[in-house]
Amino acid sequence: MPNDALATPLSQRYRLLEKLGEGSMGAVFKAHDAKLDRTVAIKIMAVDLVKHPDALARFQREARALAKVSHPGIVQAFDCGEDRGQHFLVMEYVDGRSLMEVLRGHGKIPPTIAADHVHQAALALYHAHERGLIHRDIKPLNLLLATSGQVKVLDLGLARFAQDHLGESALTRENSGMGTPDYMAPEQFTQAHHADARSDIYSLGCTLFHLITGQVPFPGTSLAGKMRAHEEQEPPSIEELCPEAPVGLALTIRRMLAKKPADRFQTMLEVAEALAPYVAGSSISLSDLKKTSDWSGSQLSFHELPDRSTKPSSLSHRDTPVPSPASTTAQASKRSRLLKYGVIGLAAVLLVGLLAGLPFLLRTVAPPAEPKDTGGTNGIAENEVAPPAAPNVLTVSKDPRHKAQFDTINAALEQVEPGQTVRVLDAGTYEEAIILRGRDRFERLTLESTRGARIRVPESERAGIIVHQLPKLTLRGFEIEAHRKDQFCLVMLGNCAAAKVERLTLTCKRGDAGGVLLEDVLLPDPADALVIQHCTVRGGFVGIQLFGVDLKSPQSLKPRPCRGVILQNNRLHDCTYGIALAGQLSDLMIVGNQIWNCATAVGFPFDLLHDSGNMLFANNTSQGMGQFVQFGEMAKGLQGIEFRNNLLLSEGANDITFVGKDRSVLDQVRFDHNWRQVRLAAPGSAEAAGLIGAANDQIRDKIELLSTDPKSPDFLRPAADSPLATGGAGKDDPSLPLYVGAVPPKGVDPWDWNATWRWKSHARK
Repeated sequence: MPNDALATPLSQRYRLLEKLGEGSMGAVFKAHDAKLDRTVAIKIMAVDLVKHPDALARFQREARALAKVSHPGIVQAFDCGEDRGQHFLVMEYVDGRSLMEVLRGHGKIPPTIAADHVHQAALALYHAHERGLIHRDIKPLNLLLATSGQVKVLDLGLARFAQDHLGESALTRENSGMGTPDYMAPEQFTQAHHADARSDIYSLGCTLFHLITGQVPFPGTSLAGKMRAHEEQEPPSIEELCPEAPVGLALTIRRMLAKKPADRFQTMLEVAEALAPYVAGSSISLSDLKKTSDWSGSQLSFHELPDRSTKPSSLSHRDTPVPSPASTTAQASKRSRLLKYGVIGLAAVLLVGLLAGLPFLLRTVAPPAEPKDTGGTNGIAENEVAPPAAPNVLTVSKDPRHKAQFDTINAALEQVEPGQTVRVLDAGTYEEAIILRGRDRFERLTLESTRGARIRVPESERAGIIVHQLPKLTLRGFEIEAHRKDQFCLVMLGNCAAAKVERLTLTCKRGDAGGVLLEDVLLPDPADALVIQHCTVRGGFVGIQLFGVDLKSPQSLKPRPCRGVILQNNRLHDCTYGIALAGQLSDLMIVGNQIWNCATAVGFPFDLLHDSGNMLFANNTSQGMGQFVQFGEMAKGLQGIEFRNNLLLSEGANDITFVGKDRSVLDQVRFDHNWRQVRLAAPGSAEAAGLIGAANDQIRDKIELLSTDPKSPDFLRPAADSPLATGGAGKDDPSLPLYVGAVPPKGVDPWDWNATWRWKSHARK
């Protein structure tokens, strides 16, 4: 850092006042924001972090991601920029000191005070984890204690930026941003890119150990020695180093410091709940904890914690428990029915059912019904309605202990304003249809469930949730059940640019409809894609349907463009069609999905696909299929359709089937680096001339997987030494992974499909 850094007129807006500290990531200055007349903190990034060509863009993306995180326990990011080659981040100024400074002044911190500090940090980190930000460098230096007693997390999101640009050798440097060795989880030493929420839990455990004992778990000077200690040794006894520490607190720390991530607490929310009983009575958290704790006999429980965000059902979509696949008898019965009726019949049923049942979706929908009068305020006694759990959050629960503001979802939606969140706190069942239309009220709405609340589609309705012309929506965490055969769980219509649907569990009845219908999703800029990810769909005729036709004119089926959709990392099973597409479609990315026990994984069942292109079907895994892909009579104008890196595990089934006789589509679609188990069709037969056999495709008589049980976290995952680990197109095409199939092999990072989308979008421009 140059000595004259203080003289740098950062964009002529900020006046640097004094240096607050310096580390490998750069120096932090106290500064005055002349435009808004406020005191801020500015971090000027070290030159080593920004010397790579793409570093600035990556740093700006990280800063923007950090700016979207709003929590009182996280230092807020205000601005970022560059001035004369120096890249800087403008942050909230905190009047206080780091916990490392507290340790230096006092040696150690009383256990209950330390528990309070870490309890606050855990809640803040839980909020960040739920928004996709992993810290990777939790330590006392990055926890700021404000004069008010509030603990704030510093440098969130920047550690990953440093990791990507410093390189693996930076692990040998103290305070490198890839993690500080005294606080690093074992997996961070050897597989830094695998750090997840549980790695932060380990680091927070090391921090708490240091706070109450006055020493790190594994003192020493050698990096190699510290690495071995974190991987193999148990830390010293807390009871001996700090006899006054409660036994329960010591046991909590021990679990946080488990060597294997699976043996630790799985979320920061669990950490906060475990620490809550040991928080000091003088803590600023005490008033909140009093409101959220209950005694049942001798058991203290917490039914809600302050500033709680969405509660995940698992660490990733692969870990989500799902029902077991159909029995062998049921599968055999299904295959016999397919042989009996044929795929042409299936396509006809889908067309008739959808055209007959879906025009209702474009009708004018009446506003939601007023909430019922229960004699109080939304079902809660008068004067007992609690304030929102966080700013701009409206809470919903049928459980009076939550003291939510509303007891129905629609009642909350009646009061919501643009940019607000409607959060369902309980795991109850809500039998109501939800209509989201009108940008004036629902713009940038987040509708979420923290405990997997169930939305049961009423018998009188045709869909559980209908979204119409609503950009920037976030929908997550719900279970939706459709019990009539003509009901969809979720329907999205029109311009839903930059909308995100995630972690939904959709259960459908076999019939004419299914899980998700996307119709006429014509986005102004395909780069602002509608994303559906980490969702599970069970049953229904169609798991996810994309329609690029005008259903208001069922006689003519006039094309109506549908473009800008990403379906990634979803689980679709026990449907007739896993994914079905029809009409004028473009700019689609269907990647990383697991599809099993369906008649068809991906279907183009009608002669409606024309003037379409720019579709990528990559790294999907199918199992127990009638066929992997089905084509109807294909019209002209197709371009840029790719099937790559897919894994087919359906022995005896066809790769491709055709509703008609025209197979010219094979000349218009690119197939490469797809793998499958051996087919049973005779060599040279029409059935054998399908997908596999193109350039770089592979046929194997047996493909070893760690598990074929959908309940296993290793479901359809190849072993680390599997040829699938290096059998993909990534060796020649940097936009795709090196591995084949939806689930990366053991020890391999999941692929960043958002980066692929950006790469493809840039290439099209």
